[in-house]
Parts: sequence; structure tokens; C-alpha cells
Amino acid sequence: MKRFAVLLVVMALAFSSPAQGQDGRIPGGKVPVDVPRIMQIKALPDGSLLALSPEKGGLYQSLPGGRGWHKAPNVPEVFIHHLNLDPAGRIYLATSEGLLRSVEDRWESLLEGTFAAVYFDAAGRQVLVKAWGKGVYCLRPEALTAERVRRLGELDARKQALEGEAGALMAQMRDQRGVTGEDGTRGVGRLYRRWQEIQGAVQGLEKELKGLSLAGKGALADRLVTCAAMDRQGRWLAGTFGFGVYGAKPGEEWRSSSAGLGSSWIVTMAAAPWGTVYAGTYGAGLWAWDEVLSAWSAVDGGPADAVVEEIAFGRGGECVVATQAQGVFASTDRGKTWNRSVVMPKTAVQSVAVDGNGKICAGLWEGGLHVLQEDGVTWRHRPFADVTRVTDLAFGAGGAGYAALAGLGLLRSDDNGRRWNFVATPVRPGKDLRVIVDSKGNVLVGSRADGLWRSEDRGRTWVQDMRGLPEGGINHLSVTPEGILLAVPADASGLFARSESGDWRLLPIVGEDNWAYSVWEVRFLPDGRCVAFGYQDLLVSTDWGQTWRRERFGQGFRSLAFDSRGAIFTQRMLSTFVLRPHEEEWASVQDMPGTAAFSHFVAAGERRWLGAKSVGGIALLSMKDGILVPLRHGLEEDKVVSMAVSVDGSLFAGLEEGLRVSRDEGRTWQTVTITEELPRNAVPTGWKDGWGFRQEMVTED
Repeated sequence: MKRFAVLLVVMALAFSSPAQGQDGRIPGGKVPVDVPRIMQIKALPDGSLLALSPEKGGLYQSLPGGRGWHKAPNVPEVFIHHLNLDPAGRIYLATSEGLLRSVEDRWESLLEGTFAAVYFDAAGRQVLVKAWGKGVYCLRPEALTAERVRRLGELDARKQALEGEAGALMAQMRDQRGVTGEDGTRGVGRLYRRWQEIQGAVQGLEKELKGLSLAGKGALADRLVTCAAMDRQGRWLAGTFGFGVYGAKPGEEWRSSSAGLGSSWIVTMAAAPWGTVYAGTYGAGLWAWDEVLSAWSAVDGGPADAVVEEIAFGRGGECVVATQAQGVFASTDRGKTWNRSVVMPKTAVQSVAVDGNGKICAGLWEGGLHVLQEDGVTWRHRPFADVTRVTDLAFGAGGAGYAALAGLGLLRSDDNGRRWNFVATPVRPGKDLRVIVDSKGNVLVGSRADGLWRSEDRGRTWVQDMRGLPEGGINHLSVTPEGILLAVPADASGLFARSESGDWRLLPIVGEDNWAYSVWEVRFLPDGRCVAFGYQDLLVSTDWGQTWRRERFGQGFRSLAFDSRGAIFTQRMLSTFVLRPHEEEWASVQDMPGTAAFSHFVAAGERRWLGAKSVGGIALLSMKDGILVPLRHGLEEDKVVSMAVSVDGSLFAGLEEGLRVSRDEGRTWQTVTITEELPRNAVPTGWKDGWGFRQEMVTED
């Protein structure tokens, strides 16, 4: 229901999510703070799940059984307002750029425009679409075809061509006005007859276009339609926010269908497989529709006086109801009796679904995805977004390696990355999770929300390591090739180095008397230079990060890249600049280096480096005469997020989806399998003991 909040201030207040429990937690462990918000979850016929989030292209899909989450393939980078399935199980997306349907691993456009929702009847004979600002339209499924979209494009192109020709004819007729005699009259007549032919053709095209497009205003355009479903008599029921329910059979006029309903504020509606249409209201609980009496009645034993966010059904007669402040209600006997989850009494559940195994899944607006356990009362958090995004990688001289996964947390390997075990830490998993290993083999992990922590026993115990840093968390961690530990706090208030005494100290800028500066991250070049960058400030070091000078551009930051000759490129808001090796002045250039650009480097042995390519892929590089020469390229189709090299020389690349390893100097790359499912006796350790699992988990490549 969050997708409607922008329309009315009262709705923004009505659907804001409350705190996640009286103690601020969701039972089963801490949830990543940067996990995408969930708008909808939906079960597919094969037992897999879909989760929809508000960011562009924010559709995630699991494997059958609700595990193995990944970004749905080839989803356009558009805002998705609503997700639904037709009776055949095909996925439909109502988006800011039209109505889309899944066809294998691609998406075909069915309707142009901006759509808020799409609904289907149980038999697949009717479709109801809601267009932003236009109301609802009742269509036949055969109207939603890619051929129709292609024909629309052809007709529109033909119409524009004819209109262009008509405009040219009008100009010619104006020019002929000064021509006297019979020739002039004939010329104008000939042009006019052609102009008339074009007008007739344009009218015919407009008529055909009207028949293929959503012409004019739809129904209920002056009502805020929030949901819809079709009853057993073939009547569409449309719920509105503040105006009750309206009903109509296809082709008929919409009339009020709110008899017996305890509220005119309808949040959600769904037709059960057994035919009953349920409506969830704002503050008045759950209601059932009687199509014979054309009236609503409150559902006995269901959520009363609740804000009902969504209703879902399972294959075995399950009916699950998500509420804003009363948790989840479930019935296993087609709504005759109800049970309520008691573990999340204060949690706003945004969406619910029943997976292929009959497990109830709950999606939270702020809190991620949770699965109801076999005891029927406790919930376990399940990662669904960026599950295997490897945000950071680090190997120490002693052989221990660490991988930070945005959706799962920290993993450790003691055998050069062949086997990985989960490590409990005080830091929640998330896309901001960072890890480094110092020269003594101590591991440090941190994030913007949970601060910086250090372990001297390979992750068995942890102590906070924030002395000298501002309060809050950290945005960046790195180790210079000289072994200096660097950190950037979450507020970006400077670059800090860890001293031998364990204190973090702010690094000054050469020639400036303790002036403030702000940076986000640090990058290292193979020739001993380092770059720290933020929105306004860019710092350069030529001695492996021991001293720094500030560069001034007077323009906000857009991007940073390096080429194989060691040139530093920075794209600002209005201009692009380059600093070449052995030069002190920046030069203005037209463009960034493009496909030849690298985003960052990692040392890979004597005079060898790994380079992450800005456009995707990785390269093993060798330094010759001050120039980085590519030895091998790999992973060309993947975005490399992090890189590391183990003690035995194995190369590791952390991707947006998964971890890759090469043990033959970059000739081939293998996938490191990361198992998400935990053993049954592995329990989240929660706030006190750290984010992780008491039983170790093994993965192998």
C-alpha cells in the first residue's frame, strides 16, 4: 500500500510503518539496515517466490522452496508499481513505462503508459488495469499482445509520416497562390486533392489506433482505486480509499457495492481459489463478500479493527492476512478458523505469500523477508536482496581469508578460499559491510550503522575499535601496501589512520592548518599513489597514503577512474579532468577513458595487479616501463565489486551476485558455491552475541 502514499497526505500518515517490535528488533536476529523495502511478495506455481521493492528494477526471485535469491533477469530499470500473475502463472508488471509480461528470460511490452496495477479473473477471461490518472479499464486478455504493441508503433509511425506530408502540401499550396492562370489552378487543385486523401487516411489510422489503445478516461477516474478482484458471478469489485467498493460486470456501469461494509477505506482485496472475495480495510479488519446478497460481512476470528495490508492464499486452503500492527493471521481451513502469529505483534507486515512447501512468508516494509517456522509462532529472517553480493574481500599473511556478503554476513576461509565458514560478528550484513586484515592477522569489520570491531582470534571474539573515530559507524576500510590501516567514518568527516597505540587519528592535509575535509573512499594505484574522494574534496597521495594534498575543482563529484598508464580521471558535474603521472596540474579532457577505465586495483604478486574494469570484468595486469599491460581478461559480463589475492596466489573476485576464483592466473574462473540454507540447529545469535550462527556452515568451490 506504500505505492499509493504519495497521492494523499492522509495516506502517507496512514501507511507509515511503526517500530519493529517493543525492543526494536525482529525475533530471529538483526536485519540489515539497507535491505530494500518490500512492497509485495508473490508465490509462483513452481514454488519459487518473487519480492518487489520500490527501487528501479527492484524485482527479486528465489529458486523453488524460497532460497537462492537473485535479481530477476533482464528486468528493465523502471519503477514497478504492482506485480501480479495471470491464471497461467505468467508474471505481469505495472510500471512507470507500461505494462510488461514475462516471456522466458525477457519482458515484452503490452501497453504503453504509466500503470498502477493489473488484476485477473480466475478463469483468465478478463483483465482489469489501472492507469495513473485515468482510472480503470476492463480488457480482454487477447488485447494484451506484443503484436498489438508492434501494430500500434507501425500505425503511429504511418500517421506521423502522413501528417508530415500534409504539412508540406499546405506549404506548397500557399506558395501556389501567386501563380496565375490555368497552370496555377490545376497545381493547387492537385495538391488539395492529395491533401484530402491524406486527411481521410489519417482519420482511418486514428480510428484503428483508438481501437488498440486505452482511449479516453477509464472508469472510477475520480476515485482512488487501491485494489480489485472478480467474484464468482463475473462481477469486478474495485476497492477505493475513502469511497468504499464499486462493482460492475464487463461493459456495465460501475455502482456502489459497499452494503454491510464497516469502512469505506479499502486497502487490499483478493479472490480466494474457493471463490470468496475478501477485502482488507484501514482500521476495520477483514471482510468477506456474499455475491448472492451483494453485501459484505466481517470475518469471524480474523483481524478486527486492524489495518489489513494484504491477503494471500495457499494450495491447501490456506488464507494468510498481513496487518500493519497486529502481525499475521492465518487460516488453514478456507477462513473458518484463524490463528495469529504472536511473535511480531508490533511489526508492520506489508505483504504475505504461501510458498510451494506451504510455508508462510511475510515481507516487511522495513525489516526484510521472514518465514514462519514449523512451530507456527516464530519467524526467521531470510535474505532476499543482494544475498551473494560480495561487498569486500581480504586475505592476511597468515592464510586466513574473509568475504563480506551483503545478504549473509561474514565468511572465513583457512585454506585459501576452498572452504568457507560463517563467522558471527556484531555487525549486520548489508551492502555497507566492510572487512580488512592487518599485518598481524587481526580482522576488522564495520558498517555505517554498527561501527567498527576488531578480532584477534579469527572472529571468535570481538572488541569495538572506535577510539578516536567520530560516533556512529564507518563508510570505508582499507590497508595501504605499506600496512597502514585507513578508515572513513560514516559521516565522511575525513580520513583516519590507526596508530600503533590503537587510536585512530585524522590525517592532515599538507599545507592546510587543520582545515576540514570530507571523503567517502580510498583507491590505490600500482605506482604508490592513492586517491581519497568525496563529493567536493579529492585528495592525492604520492607516498602510499602517508601524506595527502587536496585538489580543488569547484564542481561536485560524479565518477572516478584510472587508465593503464596511471592517469587519474575525475568526472565532475560540468567538466572532466585528468592528472597524468609525474604531473602536478590537472588537464581538462572531453571524456572518461571508457572501456579502458579501471575502478580500482589490488596487488597480485611481484609487479602484478588485479584491475576491476569500470564497464565490467577483471584483468590481470603486469607493470612494464610504468605501464600496466593486460596479461588476461575475464568475467567480462560481470560487475566486479571487490577483489583479493590469497597466500597461494589464487585470485578472487567478488561480484554483485556471487564469488569467483581463479587458480590458474586468470585463465579460467570458477564459481564459489555459497549455500544459504542453514542447518536446522543453527540459530541466529541476535544482538548480544553478534550477527551470525552458532553452527558453522561450509561452502566449497
